[in-house]
Amino acid sequence: MFDKQAKSIFEYVVFNNDFSPKREISLGKKPNSTMATCLTLNASDLVDALEKNELKGELKEIAQELNEESNPIIMLVKYRN
Repeated sequence: MFDKQAKSIFEYVVFNNDFSPKREISLGKKPNSTMATCLTLNASDLVDALEKNELKGELKEIAQELNEESNPIIMLVKYRN
């Protein structure tokens, strides 16, 4: 990422706070101007994380409704206002 004020390039790391410990998010393609990125999360991975008590927040609520055979979850990552 380019910092216009410092006129330098730097690397950044984005984490998903709904995982405990936090998991790193890779920001790939930008879907549109309001979305930073979108991710696909496997239902079986979320169920496993839920059983290990590694989820919190909205992601935990979603995972509680899933089973191992559920469809993947699409997570939309938005910019903060």
